[in-house]
Amino acid sequence: MADIGRRVGRRIAQLRVASGMTQGELADRLGFTTYRYVSRIERGDTDVRATTLARIAAVLGVEPYELFLFGAPVSLATRRPLAELLAGEGMVKSASYVYAGLI
Repeated sequence: MADIGRRVGRRIAQLRVASGMTQGELADRLGFTTYRYVSRIERGDTDVRATTLARIAAVLGVEPYELFLFGAPVSLATRRPLAELLAGEGMVKSASYVYAGLI
């Protein structure tokens, strides 16, 4: 069972790097005071609540289930341009709505 935490952590790290964020930037966007908790999550060294996983997914611009798609390609490359286009055209208030799956 501990392996699932490591696999989810690796997936979070993969998505974070693909989005161009550091652990510190992800921690800031999640409201954590330090990057160390993100580091522990990515190493699989801590249990993570489902609500925290959902928040991480929203910040990374993916659906929560995508954190469990081990080995799947990162979908941020297609999601980000769409989000920026919709926000630029005034169709959504902010690209973060798309990233968070709110539209």
